[in-house]
Amino acid sequence: MTADPTLELPFDAYQRYRLVADLVERYPTYEGARSVLDVGGRTGLMRAFLPEARVEIVDVEPSDESEMVIGSGGALPFRDGAFDVVTACDTLEHVPVEHRAAFVAECARVSRGWVILAGPYDGPEVREAEASLRVFLREKVGMEHRYLNEHAEYGLPSQAQTEDAFRAAGCEVASVGHAGLARWLPLMCLEIYCEADRNLREVAKRYFKLYNASLYATDHAGPVYRHAVIAAKPGVSLPSTEGLFERPVAPAAAYGVFHECVSELVAFDRERDAYDAERERMRVVNEGLHADLLGHAETLSTLRKDLAEHEDCLRSVREDLDAHRVTLAERTREFEAEHEARERYEREWNAALERIEELRHAADAARDVKADLEADLAGHRDTVAALRAEAAREREEHEQVTAALTSDLEQHRHVVEELRAEARRKDEAMATLQAELASRHAEVARIEAERDEARRDLAELRETTSARIEALEHELTAEHERVEHLTHDLEDRWKNFRRAFELRRRAE
Repeated sequence: MTADPTLELPFDAYQRYRLVADLVERYPTYEGARSVLDVGGRTGLMRAFLPEARVEIVDVEPSDESEMVIGSGGALPFRDGAFDVVTACDTLEHVPVEHRAAFVAECARVSRGWVILAGPYDGPEVREAEASLRVFLREKVGMEHRYLNEHAEYGLPSQAQTEDAFRAAGCEVASVGHAGLARWLPLMCLEIYCEADRNLREVAKRYFKLYNASLYATDHAGPVYRHAVIAAKPGVSLPSTEGLFERPVAPAAAYGVFHECVSELVAFDRERDAYDAERERMRVVNEGLHADLLGHAETLSTLRKDLAEHEDCLRSVREDLDAHRVTLAERTREFEAEHEARERYEREWNAALERIEELRHAADAARDVKADLEADLAGHRDTVAALRAEAAREREEHEQVTAALTSDLEQHRHVVEELRAEARRKDEAMATLQAELASRHAEVARIEAERDEARRDLAELRETTSARIEALEHELTAEHERVEHLTHDLEDRWKNFRRAFELRRRAE
């Protein structure tokens, strides 16, 4: 085992890039200035396998890789002969059939040395292996694999047609096979199965590292899954394949480790099936509890809305009552002012009556004086005429004053009658206002009684809901404890599996 980070890659990715990288390193001028174009390599893995080369990337889909060109392999945005080597790893099979000839031609155009197109090519064994893998993914993992489905939809490319297209362009052609189907199919099942369960991903890295470091070099016994078609432009020799692989015989100990891994994974899969069933049951229970809680939340929200409406109604009634109180206060002040005016008029009327009484007393006194004068004038005839004339004038003045006072008295009587009528109207309006105020007080009392009753109902519902929620929380806690117990049990089993595996590995 080395510190090479590529050894921890999934074995299928390691296979395709290691094969192409090993071929690129045999390029005649590789030790000098070199350039590589990786078509469809948005992952940037070719840069990891060729750290000393200048690797440019072109792909139809974007990624986070720096200095990447978005473009189609059927219309590459580069000049003729721009690169020493043009590569495409497991890319041609994802190109629609009608665009594959253009793809091959464009790769040959921008290369001045080699073109290496690695990937699966059509053949009965390869088609059968991919069909079996799709069935495993669909029935065991429950997934549809986008890239495998494209293989079936587009059809795998023909190796013979690809080689003939390069020969037609004047290239010399060779092919190298790798990835024996006897290993590729079970290892792909293992890779995707472990990738689907995050608990197995770190374990999968260890087996990938074991394959990449120990089995890759011997994994070329036919039938194989992948071929690298190499085209050399005129004047450039094809790479030598001598020493590219070791003898196709794997170390015996490596198979034992994989067999043990598969056995343990089968046991883990059985345990996971039981765990998945329990987890599904817990999911259904949690959904039911969640639905119950949502129902209670909706009921509580409705009650809160009703309470808010009652409070709004009560607030509106209180505002109306306050407005009526303000109106009543204003009308009371107006009535008091009118009452004060009426009392003032009555005082003036009483003063007028007193004045009339005084005038009556004066008239009586005048009559008494007249009688005395008449008695006195009986003996004084000369004076009588003068006194009579004077009395006539005084009588005339007295009659004028009396007429004026009588007219004033009638006017005051009319004013008093109007004031009394106005007072009666004010009293009637006051009585009506008091009756309306009493009705408003009764309405407020009724609304407050309804609010108190609603609050009591809400309190009872809150107690019932709290009791139900508490019961549901106890049930949920019990279910969580069961899940935690199952989880701890699975973790213990997994730890035992890891210890057993470590002990076996150390023993070997």
